[in-house]
Amino acid sequence: MLFSLHTRNNDIKSAVKVLENGVKANPESVAIYAALFNVYARYGPAKNAEATMKKMIALEPDRDTHKISLANLYWNSGRRDEASTLLQKIISSDPGNEDNLMRLARFYISKRQIAEAENMIKTGIKNNKKSIKLRLLLSRLYASLKQTDMALGILKESLALEKDSSSPGSIQFKNALARIYLSTGDVEHAEKYIDEALKDNPKNVESHFNNGVISLYKGAIEKSVSEFNIVLKENSSFIPGYIYLAKAHIENQDLTKAEVTLWKGLKIRPHSRELLKAYSFVFILKKNFTEAATQLKKIIKNNPRDIQVIANLGDIYLAQDDFDQAKNEYEKIKQNRPKNPLGYLKLSRLYAKKGEFPKAVSELEAGCEANPESKTLISNLIQGYLSQKKYDAAIALLTKRIKQKFEQAFCHYLLGQVYVAQKNYAEAEKAFKEAITSAPMWQSPYNSLSRLYLIQGKEKYAIQTFESKIAANPKNPAGYISLGLIYQITEEYGKAVEIYEKALEVNPNLWVVANNLSYLLCEYFDSEANLEKALELANKAYQIMPNNPSVLDTLGWVHYKKGDTNRAIGFMKKASFRMPENVVLNYHLGMALYKVNRLDDSRERLEKALASKENFQGRKEAQKTRELILASIKSNEKVTSAHHMAKSDFIKDDMGSGDELDDIFNNPFEKKE
Repeated sequence: MLFSLHTRNNDIKSAVKVLENGVKANPESVAIYAALFNVYARYGPAKNAEATMKKMIALEPDRDTHKISLANLYWNSGRRDEASTLLQKIISSDPGNEDNLMRLARFYISKRQIAEAENMIKTGIKNNKKSIKLRLLLSRLYASLKQTDMALGILKESLALEKDSSSPGSIQFKNALARIYLSTGDVEHAEKYIDEALKDNPKNVESHFNNGVISLYKGAIEKSVSEFNIVLKENSSFIPGYIYLAKAHIENQDLTKAEVTLWKGLKIRPHSRELLKAYSFVFILKKNFTEAATQLKKIIKNNPRDIQVIANLGDIYLAQDDFDQAKNEYEKIKQNRPKNPLGYLKLSRLYAKKGEFPKAVSELEAGCEANPESKTLISNLIQGYLSQKKYDAAIALLTKRIKQKFEQAFCHYLLGQVYVAQKNYAEAEKAFKEAITSAPMWQSPYNSLSRLYLIQGKEKYAIQTFESKIAANPKNPAGYISLGLIYQITEEYGKAVEIYEKALEVNPNLWVVANNLSYLLCEYFDSEANLEKALELANKAYQIMPNNPSVLDTLGWVHYKKGDTNRAIGFMKKASFRMPENVVLNYHLGMALYKVNRLDDSRERLEKALASKENFQGRKEAQKTRELILASIKSNEKVTSAHHMAKSDFIKDDMGSGDELDDIFNNPFEKKE
């Protein structure tokens, strides 16, 4: 307890002294040694951490988890051979130990040694063909690598080995299959396996939970609420049940029920980080920022180094223009994690909001010096230089990174943007072409190159250039994508469709092309047959790039066009958390929200889109819809909106984790090791 108090006060020296005195007085206390090891492992010296863990191993020689911790220390210290030798000893001492195989596989996964992890799991399955744990772990590994077919394959093979359809293993495999299918947007197959699981075991909590998630995904809020209530009735201490039930109430615009649900969960587990974050989020939606901050402070009290929550707290202050408090929180991030980009990004945006742009740029420069590998910091710094017309500084930085072989496509693309700002179009063209050569499936350089030709009036030249590329190499995606984009920008949509269809004939896995073609079909050629084709193409792109905001927006827009508005909103929200300022995305989400009568939210999104000078497709429709909403408000018609999602965009994680709701309401069955 004394150690804990010193740690909370960031007095590490006193904390270490307390533990050192503790092990002298209690030389057989593994608990005190474990705390001391953790401190040495984090703050050093490494030799003390090693000596401490060896004492723990001597006290409990049969605890393999201690040996794995020592191997982790070796690995992090660059002593990988010693780590591997120690891990092999653990395996050889008990080759059939399923738990050890699981631990070691997760160890290798955490070190990004995927091949070693895969081989270890496969060896374990070979020795124990009916191992449920190892088969589930292998499927999760494949799923995390976006190898969906392999993940589904191992689960279906495992399911076939289960002769009893109601056995625990059979139910677990069906639930795992349902989750993977749902992650790809294939609701039909997800429902199929959950229905089978519930038929075979009607009381299975995991199946009811996943059925609730599927219902939430489909926009069937009442059914999802019913399922999550069943989960909590069967297991009142199941915290994810409270979190997902709260999410369902939020989707149903009932913030009071969401608040009460999370309060009940906190009565059971008052220090739960996930519950407190969700509780804070509800208060943000209710615009009770003081109470929202209070909940986050409870998390920070238990873990003063939780930089994500510290950032969220700073964001709350920044949203209220309390710059001093926000700065204080963001500075804590830098103090705790001086090499992490988050603190520098937050402080830079704070200064930018205050109009102190030189300070904003200086903060980003300091961040790049502390973490030269951060693409986010470099990108933001280049934008900062451009805003101040510091072109030479931007070119010097990017040229240096290119020479260092750092993220070639990324740096060439940014360099092209700098040259465009300078109106040095010849150098910009070279840079964009270099980016395309380095990353032929990245769409941004194609977009920029196409627009570069058009602003110079080189439309015919561009078309001839890309046609010759296709003629020279019909399997090269660059020509198709560039030519298709030229036709899109010049509003020759029929020609763009033809080019994209030819591209997919040559290479069916071009997700960029599938996404663009899907959008064109649903936006300009929206017959029933074309909408079905658009959905198929959008799902294909989504399976390959499930976190790409453009893909998410396209899939959402197709669902909107097909009349499945709740599902459309779900995809668009995820896209919006990744690109909150995108004009077309805000227009799409605004239209979808209007269709479900969330008028305040719709107006906010539409106004955000209309504030741009961009003449996007649908601008007239956005203006007309906004006028209808304003007329409705003026005539005192009921506006059914409980919260403003757009106002909560600042809650998103700036490190690119995506939808904050997904962070809070994550899948509880995917254990974080």
